[in-house]
Parts: sequence; structure tokens; C-alpha cells
Amino acid sequence: MRQLLFFLLLYGHISVSTAVDLPDIGSSADTLITRAQQRQYGDMLYKSLHKYNLITEDIAADTYIQSLGNRLASFAKAADQPFHFFLINDKSINAFATFGGYIGVHIGLVLSSRSEGELAAVLAHEISHITQQHLSRSLEKRKRNTIPLMIASAVALAAGAASGDGDVIEAAAAVASYGSYMLELKFTRDHEKEADRLGMQVLSDAGFNPYDMPAFFDVLYKKSRYYTKYPEFLSSHPISLNRLSEATNLANKLPKFNSLKEGTPLYHLIRARLLVASTDKLSPLIQQLDTMLIDKRYRSEKAVHYALALAQLKLHRPEQAKPHIDWLDKYDEKRVLYHDLHAQYQIEKGNDQQAATLYKTALLLYPKDNFLGLQYAKHLISLQQGQAAFQLLSSLNNTYYPIYYLYLSQAYQLLGKKIQAHINLAEYHALRGELKAAIAQLTLIRRQKNVDYYLLTKVNARLKELNNAYNEIKALDNS
Repeated sequence: MRQLLFFLLLYGHISVSTAVDLPDIGSSADTLITRAQQRQYGDMLYKSLHKYNLITEDIAADTYIQSLGNRLASFAKAADQPFHFFLINDKSINAFATFGGYIGVHIGLVLSSRSEGELAAVLAHEISHITQQHLSRSLEKRKRNTIPLMIASAVALAAGAASGDGDVIEAAAAVASYGSYMLELKFTRDHEKEADRLGMQVLSDAGFNPYDMPAFFDVLYKKSRYYTKYPEFLSSHPISLNRLSEATNLANKLPKFNSLKEGTPLYHLIRARLLVASTDKLSPLIQQLDTMLIDKRYRSEKAVHYALALAQLKLHRPEQAKPHIDWLDKYDEKRVLYHDLHAQYQIEKGNDQQAATLYKTALLLYPKDNFLGLQYAKHLISLQQGQAAFQLLSSLNNTYYPIYYLYLSQAYQLLGKKIQAHINLAEYHALRGELKAAIAQLTLIRRQKNVDYYLLTKVNARLKELNNAYNEIKALDNS
């Protein structure tokens, strides 16, 4: 997706270089753009990506990437820096760091990694860009008003690409071509060296093999020939043999750990999940996976069976999925993903109540698990069980997922509580950056009669917040 590649040009990319001593970052970057402003700009961009359906809404995969990222971030010596890791619906190999600790990873990068350590290496590199304030330091010689211009351009490009407006895409590319004005947020060579050194230290401290970083750089180097047709501004900082050598030399200086060679089982299962979700033509994939089992060519036999089960269920062929589900039950431990697999199998068989029972039992084993909880809530709503869905959703934590508020709105609708349905649907749209839709939902409440005064006060306050945010975005568009 060209809009994402342009976004990466502005806000970060994977690259390789050597180590240098840590500079004194001081506080001048915070003078230009405060931590609060960084979080605001990062949040704005994150919601814009949501708005155009560019962020993966697979809760299981999201939970995994958040867990891995937070594990690494805990070793980055930046306790006051919040992080938010997320997956991008793009099969290209890339990742980026932007303001406010937001780090995006393309699903293509996850699929191209061969081990959890290689994926962790990329995250550690991007984490280091954040902790060393490379974006803010790049702004120090620029004007403050460059930031809104750059955000507006990125959002406009996403909008144009989503609508298929070629003129908008070409205009954004032209903007990128005079990057001296547009900020040049390609990181400097020194920034890349610093991120490599610190990222590899984070990787090692977190218990991963430091050689995982040069190993994945080697993957990027070998795949770089596929990107030769892209314009130059989309292929900055190519991987070179010299950089591979320097990264290996860095790894030689760090302690080695006896970590799992290819990562945890969950890593492979999430890769399998993303593979099936991102594949349009499943029949050829199923044939390929069957061949892998026959030839015993796989890194994780569990992941191949899991992928086959998911693919068959996606094609509404539960009987073909059953042998793979049975294999997982026999040869692997019980997992959250497998509980969901069993429930989905029953749904495909038409056994809705049995599926509901499976979800309910699983949540007794894994209370407040967001993935299981949201899957179960979705199923309850499909069964028109609004009260049960409401009670379940009310018990969940970490409710920053937009889909949570959509399900809660639907549960309230089933209960006949239209005002609460409008409020939660507004939050769903707001979290996705769809401010006009969010405002419309709350405006509907204001038009109704006999609304509780206290509730109406809260609605008006939230409406004011959304209108202010909408006007700010509109001002950026006109800048």
C-alpha cells in the first residue's frame, strides 16, 4: 500500500547500521514538542490508520504483539515512556515508530520473520528510536508548524488511497519529493547506529539471541531485490553486506542466551493465524500446507495444523478442519486459541448453544481474557442474547479496542437501551478516527426528549471534546 510506505518515509522504517556511543539527548526536543503533544500526534495518526481499516483487528494477534513489545520495552530503561504496539494490514515487510510510542508492524514482516527473536529484533530497534527521541531530535532544526503539515499530508494520502483517488496519491508523492520542507523524518545515520546498538542490547537483555538481529537483516537484504521498482524515496536505507557484517560484530560483543531457537509456540500460532487471515485464495494455501505436513517441512507442526484448521473453517468446511483440531488436542497443551477453535467449529456445525457453552467454560479457565471475551460476546449478540453479552463485556479489561464498543452498543440495542447504544457507538467511531460519525451519534441523543439531565451533561461534554478534535483535524486539512 503506497499510503503506508509514504507514512513510513515520514515516521520511520527498518534499517541497519553500526553502533556509536550514546549522545546526550538533553531536553531541547521536549521544548519543541512536549511528551503530551507527541502522544496527541501519535494518537491522531493511529486513529487515522484505524479509520481506513489499515490496522489489524485480530485481538489474539494484537495481544501477542503488545505482549512481546512490552516485554522488550521493559528493558529499554524508559519507564516514563508509554508504548503501543499494533499490526498493519499490509503484506510488505516493514515496521515504523512514530510519536507517542506508537510502533506499527506490517503483517508481512511477521510472516517473513523465521523466529520470534527476529521479530523481537525489529521491535527492539523501533523501541530504541522512541526512547532516544529520534523523531523529536530530527525536528529541532525545523519549525513547529511542520508537524501539523506532515500529519495532514499523511492523513490525506491515506484518505486518497482508501478512496482510490490517484490524484491524491500522486500529490502526496510530489510532497515527499521535496522532503527538505516535509521534515525529512528519515532518521539520520547516527540515529540508525544508535537504534541498532541499543536495540541489540534490549534484545539481549530480554533473553533473546542477539544474533537474531543480523539474521533478520540478512532476510531483508535477500528480499530487497523485490523492491527495486519502487521510487527512490520509498526504498531509503537499503541493507548492505557491510551493514550485515557490522551487525554481526555487535552481536559478538553481547552475552548469548539459550533461548528457544525459533520462538515460543504462540509466535508460530499467531503467524499461522495472520497467514490465513491475509490469504484470499485459501485452496492453494491448504494444498501447500498439506504438502508441508507430508514432506515434514515446517518450523512448527502445531502451527501448520492450526493454519489448516482455520483455513477449512474459513471455507465453512468443519469436517475437514476436525482432524487438525483433534491433532492439536492430542499433541499440544490446552491454549486460548484452541478453545476458540473448538467454539468456531461448533458454530460452523450449527451448534450455537454448544459453542456458547465452550466459550463460557473457557472463560472460567482464562477469566477476563479479551480475545475469548470478545469472541464470546460476538457470538452472544448473534444469538440475540443482549443481557448476557452486556454482562460479559462489562467484566472485560483493557477496553481500548474499537470493536469492544461496537459490541457493547449492539448489546444495549438488543436490550432496548437506545441512548446507551448511541453513546457506545459514538466511542467506537471516535476510537477509529471517524469523528463525524461519532458526533452524529451523540447529536441524536440531544434531539431526544426526556433524557436524564446528568447523562445529557456527560453527552454534551463528550460532544464538545469530539467537536474540538474534529475542528483541529479540519484545520490541519486546510493548512
